[in-house]
Amino acid sequence: MKSRLFLLPLMALLLSSCEWPYSSSSSSQASSSSSSLGSSQASSSSSSSVSSLESESSVETDDIPYTFKYSSKFFPDEDGEPSLFTCDLVYNDAYFLTSGTTFIKELALMSYPLNYAAETKEECELFFDTLGYSSIFHSLDYDTPDSPETVKFNFAQKKVGDTYVVVANIYGLAYRLPWVNNFLLGKEGDAQGFLIGANKVISSLKEYLAQIPGKPKLWLTGYSRAAAIASLVARDVIEEGLIEEENMYCYTFEAPAVFDKTTLKPHPSIHNVMNRGDFVTYLAPSEFGFRRAGEDVDTYVSNVDEILAAYDPRLILPSFSDPYDIVKDDPSTAKFILSTLQRKAENPDDPKTVPDMSSRAHFVDNGYQDDIRYLIALVMTLPVETLICIGVSAIKEGLSLLNENGLYNAIKPELDKANIEYDDTALANACNHIVAFLTSYALPLALMMLIPAYASDIIRTFLLHAPEVTFPLVLHYCR
Repeated sequence: MKSRLFLLPLMALLLSSCEWPYSSSSSSQASSSSSSLGSSQASSSSSSSVSSLESESSVETDDIPYTFKYSSKFFPDEDGEPSLFTCDLVYNDAYFLTSGTTFIKELALMSYPLNYAAETKEECELFFDTLGYSSIFHSLDYDTPDSPETVKFNFAQKKVGDTYVVVANIYGLAYRLPWVNNFLLGKEGDAQGFLIGANKVISSLKEYLAQIPGKPKLWLTGYSRAAAIASLVARDVIEEGLIEEENMYCYTFEAPAVFDKTTLKPHPSIHNVMNRGDFVTYLAPSEFGFRRAGEDVDTYVSNVDEILAAYDPRLILPSFSDPYDIVKDDPSTAKFILSTLQRKAENPDDPKTVPDMSSRAHFVDNGYQDDIRYLIALVMTLPVETLICIGVSAIKEGLSLLNENGLYNAIKPELDKANIEYDDTALANACNHIVAFLTSYALPLALMMLIPAYASDIIRTFLLHAPEVTFPLVLHYCR
């Protein structure tokens, strides 16, 4: 059994990628000052009328209470059902009287349910209506088949004093085929896959902003993949002069690094709320030339387990142990995982040497970008139940998956059962290429996973990316 434990983190990643909504509902209690939402405001057209907005120039100073409700399958209740969590938050228009370059804790907290609300058009409309926003726009991707380029996002607007505030949320909590573009880095510039998503948002946002008089303010948010896209959007609309720096209120959560650091300019209005125990925040690697835009706001604390237990006793992470004093803590674990994936080939000129991915150019030129994207595109078309079966099989088969054709033999039958078309040679080559890399460069990580305590430590750093874990950390930091 111990020889199979190294695959548990793979199982965790597999489950996290499934198309399971993290939130089952969001409810709220609004003050009587909030406006009602008409059905015409929920159209998917990019045009909307500014005349539908309130004409008052006074700023709403009354708090609007909001009860944030969300569920989790990672942390089930005693009956094995998804746990339901609730937290009372407060919104106030007065947040936008402060410059966007200032980190506003209350607005950061309200940005969390704004992320969740993007799951469906209906949840989004309820959220916007509760806070008094109208003239809602939904991206067409809510009504089109999922693809690597899929980006679900929404806009709405509200007059605050003499200024219009536009709110934009991009969905990034649970998705499947867009994973393909998460690994599309390209050899230069910003990460290409994320930039494709950002350009879709920017195109619609430009049309939306063109209808708004004066100098609007933009409240923008996203989680994980959507966080990276949101920060790219924020950078571009600022540098193109559509939104002034002080009028940008960009709050991202657990964002990967996707900006080419050689061309990145300071943008203090982009606030990256993240915790350094989360492995995803170390991607794409800084050694590849990437970094985040704006300012990082680190919510990680050494007593993370106590913080989670205080928020809700059901939030229990695998225990951190580090029995041989190797990784020290959660951030060290994340860095260790990354370091094994970036090891350089000792004899690169030897034809028998497996090519490494120690640089951005090597990641692309040595075929890892294409092979990973090919495998993800196939696997993410499988039913959720099949993905779970593959994960369970991986745990049972253990190290045999790392033999030649081991991964191929695990995936191929499931693709055949689901009648998914694929190129058999391409599948075999991609599987064996990835396995050869893992056994050549990531072997220290695989050996570490043979030790149950370290397998637990590694699972922790992936679970520290889960929104039901990160929200209590944000709450602790902001309160």
